[in-house]
Amino acid sequence: LSAFVRLEGVQSEYGPGQVETNLVYTDALEAADDSARLKYAVKEIARRHGKLASFMAKPFAEHSGSSSHLHISLWRDGEPAFAAVNGAENDLALHAIAGLLEHLPSITLFGAHSVNAYRRFVPDSFAPATVTWSRDNRSAAVRSLIEADPAATRIELRTGSADANPYWLVAAALAAVVAGIEAGRPPTAAGSGNLYGSGTPLPD
Repeated sequence: LSAFVRLEGVQSEYGPGQVETNLVYTDALEAADDSARLKYAVKEIARRHGKLASFMAKPFAEHSGSSSHLHISLWRDGEPAFAAVNGAENDLALHAIAGLLEHLPSITLFGAHSVNAYRRFVPDSFAPATVTWSRDNRSAAVRSLIEADPAATRIELRTGSADANPYWLVAAALAAVVAGIEAGRPPTAAGSGNLYGSGTPLPD
């Protein structure tokens, strides 16, 4: 795979035959290109070995589904614009989060565009089911990831499904971030604990 895309890591996941692949971060368009190349390469390598690789979001109702988690950072004048202030999100990051939450139903149309993808959005499924955000909480749709290294601080959108068109997903998420920054409004308070019963259900 490394001949096609730059990989940060590959590991087995919760479901049988389920594999997580992490791509090295890059700019938005190249990230979408890498995602598309990854899917093509995996399918072709599997075919050559007499196997079938599927990127269906929820091929088996009794097992966990597969997603496309999108990590978003913003840079300005060579510096990380989402860097934390006193261990918390700065205003720009909060506005970006607010934009993602406000437009999450529309983003979901592009990031989880099939009926099969919607089957992931159920409680206690390792996939978000409501319009919520939190810090390092895997039941939230949007996660704020504040790191010791400011350059690694980012926002994670967890609603995308494995069968998402990466170009649509990236474009929709960035449009929401831009809208949030331009609006300048703060998000609702960050959630904590199990958020499957909080917020507007997805898809809405």
